[in-house]
Amino acid sequence: MLTLDDFIEAGACPCGGALERIRTGWRCTRCGWEVVEAGGDA
Repeated sequence: MLTLDDFIEAGACPCGGALERIRTGWRCTRCGWEVVEAGGDA
């Protein structure tokens, strides 16, 4: 079973797009899906 961390480590979104680092976490360059990391001032 894949976890969210597996996708982040691979740098890939479930849609097949690439994840890019943004201020609050990660965003897919293909579908726009965002992963917000816990902690900080979120």
